Amino acid sequence: MLRQAASGDGIQIIAASHSELGERFLYCEGAASLLFTENETNTAHLVQAPNRTPYVKDGINNYIVHGRREAVNPEKTGTKASAHYPITVGAGESKILCLRLSDLAPAASAQTEDGRGGPFGRGFDSVMEFRRREADEFYGSVIPSSLSADEANVMRQALAGMLWSKQFYYYDVDKWLKEHGADPFNPMRRAQRNDHWHHMLNSDIVSMPDKWEYPWYAAWDLAFHILALDLVDEDFGKQQLELMVQESYLHPSGQLPAYEWNFADVNPPVHAWSTIFTYRLQQAHDHADID
Repeated sequence: MLRQAASGDGIQIIAASHSELGERFLYCEGAASLLFTENETNTAHLVQAPNRTPYVKDGINNYIVHGRREAVNPEKTGTKASAHYPITVGAGESKILCLRLSDLAPAASAQTEDGRGGPFGRGFDSVMEFRRREADEFYGSVIPSSLSADEANVMRQALAGMLWSKQFYYYDVDKWLKEHGADPFNPMRRAQRNDHWHHMLNSDIVSMPDKWEYPWYAAWDLAFHILALDLVDEDFGKQQLELMVQESYLHPSGQLPAYEWNFADVNPPVHAWSTIFTYRLQQAHDHADID
């Protein structure tokens, strides 16, 4: 659950509570306000069915784009939240927005920092600078020195994009099929997509084609993602290879799931190719793993 925490000194605070992880706080310097809604589908818009809550997942968009003030929760609680920054950036100008996610409550944060105040004191700037140096050193060890500065920048951006495109993916196919009237024991049932994949229960961090436009995995794409991931996070890359052949993904026939709108689509054997490519790449670096 998300809520607005007491704040001051020009800082807005989103407090997140989790039964296992405890509390976390997102400090937003200079934000005009915080917007809260629920991460629930807008069924009234999609299928003309009543919404379970007046605050749906596109509520923040409707508030910002369409000016619908009733689209966000005035109680400042929900399961989805955003800091609102009304900013005009002129040609050639730039603006810096400072946000910090911490496990320190506001009172504790104010006691441990100084300078500009609270979580954005001198420690904030030093941590940012230290992390930049770490990132430079890391990519310096990965990107070939033979590349030009422009080529190295392109490669760095591409690899950073791969790391950024990891996302938690949850899909209970059996539940989805039941909600859409599928019944594997009814010979007169109306065919639904993926109606031969009742066993599938995906609940993992998966490399996505794009978290914004394509927030679902595709086995074909994933095989190629792994080639790049092997350069920057080989453990995650190997885990992604293994993921597609686990019993909660693999069909009983042995078929790999293609993509969520039709898991039964046929793909070339690129997963096997990606596996042997990964092994040979690690073999070239003297640490091939056959497990």
